[in-house]
Amino acid sequence: MVGVCDPSQAESVFVQVSCALAVAEAHTEFEHRDLHCDNVLVRPCPARTLQFTLGGRAVRVPSRGIEVSIIDFDLSRMQYGGSVVFMDLSKDSAQFRGTGSLQYDVYRSMKRHNG
Repeated sequence: MVGVCDPSQAESVFVQVSCALAVAEAHTEFEHRDLHCDNVLVRPCPARTLQFTLGGRAVRVPSRGIEVSIIDFDLSRMQYGGSVVFMDLSKDSAQFRGTGSLQYDVYRSMKRHNG
């Protein structure tokens, strides 16, 4: 694993994550639902550019020497084979009892908002 060293790499992380999510959303109506820094891995990449295909068009993104991977799809939602695939959060009460991180406060706020 490698860290992000300069603003151009931080920008590349943002653009790569945005493109990956846009492609997944376009193909499967994908929603990650738990995306935060701990769920984005960064590794060295020798390629100067990375390519995403969105709406039938190639989108080239400068890698700035890094490539990202999005992980932890436990809370995600998507369409697959004509069905919606998701985890019913109302059945995972532990998700809403966590402490020690802002993300748990966000989960509780989302639950209050969404019912």
